[in-house]
Amino acid sequence: MKEFFKQSGIEIDNLKIEKLRAYSEFLKDYNKKVNLTRITEDNDIIIKHFIDSVIVLNYIDIPQGAKLVDVGTGAGFPGVPLKIFRPDIEITLVDSLNKRIVFLEQLLKLLEIEGDCVHSRGEDLSKNSEYSGQFDIATARAVAKIPDLKKYTMGFLKTGGRLLAYKDLKEEITEGNSYIYKLPNGDDRRLIEITK
Repeated sequence: MKEFFKQSGIEIDNLKIEKLRAYSEFLKDYNKKVNLTRITEDNDIIIKHFIDSVIVLNYIDIPQGAKLVDVGTGAGFPGVPLKIFRPDIEITLVDSLNKRIVFLEQLLKLLEIEGDCVHSRGEDLSKNSEYSGQFDIATARAVAKIPDLKKYTMGFLKTGGRLLAYKDLKEEITEGNSYIYKLPNGDDRRLIEITK
């Protein structure tokens, strides 16, 4: 694990490794009864889930204590790995499937991580006054095309807040800042940053 992170230019210590190992084991075990991910090989989980989630920290400055909402979080990506690497940020994990929320609540307890898990569709929750305009960062990974994604996420953001959209290279992107990076397995990825 250490080697893969090193290849990606990401500092990792033993505590983070322990948490990621526990995350990986719990995910694989839980995935046998509830389908959370197609990615179940150890190295693939490390590269395609963990590194892909946190490599953005090489490109994006997330302020200390930032409030982050992860929309369509699925099995917790990228929100939970980002919280492991940046314990100072506050995370809210949003997903429309309750079975994923149940998994995430157990995961956060296991990893001794604080965070809110909310069962809702992003486009509905972003109109709720408790969540609307409350966040510095919104993340979304493999959720929807950029125009739709903006509809789902912009309502969560304060003015000046940023959407970080994790994409592959196929989608045509015409707005925001684009960062292209390579994962240790050679896959090309793109991060789009759009400011409200």
